[in-house]
Amino acid sequence: TQGEQRAQMLEPFLRSDVAMARSSTLDELEKTGKSAVPVLEAMLDNPTYDACAPWLISILANVGQESAAPFLNAHFEREVAFWESNAPSVPNDWLANGRYDNSLGHHHNVTESLIGALKTAHYTDARQPALRLHRLWISLPQMKQFRRLGFLGGSLRAVDRCPGAAVEHSAPCASRGSANPPSLPLP
Repeated sequence: TQGEQRAQMLEPFLRSDVAMARSSTLDELEKTGKSAVPVLEAMLDNPTYDACAPWLISILANVGQESAAPFLNAHFEREVAFWESNAPSVPNDWLANGRYDNSLGHHHNVTESLIGALKTAHYTDARQPALRLHRLWISLPQMKQFRRLGFLGGSLRAVDRCPGAAVEHSAPCASRGSANPPSLPLP
């Protein structure tokens, strides 16, 4: 389809050394439409585009909407597994002084973007991995102490309150909106 072809033509520009070219490419990918979902999924699966992953997640969530949720949830499951393996040994200052260029910062940004996307899609299959991550997060002082990650806890609980979720509280699910990537500069 036209959207898929357009996304394929834009793909090489995400590898540019010029930040403005990458930024413009991300803007154009947002306009490709639902037919570009397979290309966006392939890009998200390709380690070449890891630096753009939070933005690709947001774009995929916006253009793919609910149909992209199972794919995004599979990525979320992998991120939860990453944190389950690595969080217990994370140093206390793991995101101090804006060190977002490290692997942990990258995983944090990807996890945050996935949670936002899955919350927006009201994807209840994300409930169990979200609860696992939430329980892990609050059990470790080095994770719990960093206040910015309060967003993660709130978002994780919001995923669990979406329609169809079996919980003992009855807070409303967040309204639909765009899944916003973290507010960090483009790679």
